[in-house]
Amino acid sequence: MTFRTGCALAVATAFGVRLLLPAWGEEVRLQTVDSTLEGEWLGIDESGAISIRTSDGRTRRSPLADIVLVENPGRAVLADPKATEVVLTNGDVLRGTFEGGDPEGAPAYDPDVVTLATEGLGRLRLSLLAIRSIRFPDDPARPVPISQHEGEEDVLWLRPQGDVVSGLLQRFTPDEVLIRWKVSAEVVAKRIQDVAMVRFQEGMAPVPSPQYVLGIVQTVDGCRVHARILSMTDRVLAARSVYDDEADFPDPVQFAAPVGRIHSITMKNGRFVYLSDREPVEAKSFPYFDEEWDYRRDVSWAGTQLSVDGKVYQKGIGTHARFLLVYDLGGEYQRFLCTAGIDDSAVETSPYTRGGAIFRVQVDGKTVFDSGLVTRETGAKEIDVPVKGAGRLTLEADYGPNGPVNARADWAGARLLR
Repeated sequence: MTFRTGCALAVATAFGVRLLLPAWGEEVRLQTVDSTLEGEWLGIDESGAISIRTSDGRTRRSPLADIVLVENPGRAVLADPKATEVVLTNGDVLRGTFEGGDPEGAPAYDPDVVTLATEGLGRLRLSLLAIRSIRFPDDPARPVPISQHEGEEDVLWLRPQGDVVSGLLQRFTPDEVLIRWKVSAEVVAKRIQDVAMVRFQEGMAPVPSPQYVLGIVQTVDGCRVHARILSMTDRVLAARSVYDDEADFPDPVQFAAPVGRIHSITMKNGRFVYLSDREPVEAKSFPYFDEEWDYRRDVSWAGTQLSVDGKVYQKGIGTHARFLLVYDLGGEYQRFLCTAGIDDSAVETSPYTRGGAIFRVQVDGKTVFDSGLVTRETGAKEIDVPVKGAGRLTLEADYGPNGPVNARADWAGARLLR
């Protein structure tokens, strides 16, 4: 597959895309490193601070570096099951109506670009270089099986049986995808409506972690993008997509999201560091008979979105009791904050399948937090402990009365405050 270096994600006009704009002054909840504020979102000023008007009529400004989370409590994420899902190489997820590639002869014809129309981010022109996979919507009555496939080539899974065509993808048109077949080197065309999934040979790049302040923007239609927040004017948030290897994407990569379509913005790289962006110096499982566990970053132990007490977290650590994690702090931080609870993915049908865990935090070998038994029924526990000058932070998720049964222990939003 041949590509030109260039814009990984760009926004064309929103023509043909239904945008639901809010009344001016969308209500938001603003969680900073020191407090939680609720009020009317006024905008982002030139200094890079978010301004809101609280219920007492006061205008409060918070620098982006101090913000942990911006969320719209009145809006939920409702991903359309009929939408096409595009996963980018940096892990971002986009959902919308797939419009295929540029038609030949079009004024802006580019063989290495496809268009996805989203409600949350507008109409996006996506470089194929930035895409890991495209999953088209299934017929619920006849889902297409997606088999495992090993090999260094692009792969198409076809309807209705999941047949595989592998080779070198040439380009998309508005109606077809052209691929040079691995077996015969013949270029074959498949109708987009006959394709269940496309996966490109390039692997996933690291989750973006540049040094500047960025946000993970979650829209109500299910898009999730790492972005550098630029401004907010006329009820539209302007931002640019983020990659670690930005030298490969030299052009400005911008999109515009109506505030009324934003569910939340999880901030990174401000006055705090997420533990899921750090490597532990020790990660130890304590087997239950012959069962051993592992930990996962920014998803639950089961691989689902981190969700505790019905709230989804973009950042955190998913473990399974009993599991121990140790981090080197180097005396650089002031506090450790976290929401500790049993992940909502645990299916509990009786008292014998009730998940439970005991969360403990040690600072330089001294226990500073013990949650007692935490279950879905008790709800999560909030952790806020001082770590000033500390060298080691230890997180332990221990067994409850039911041992390992559904003991899916989440350290949701686990972060260190500088």
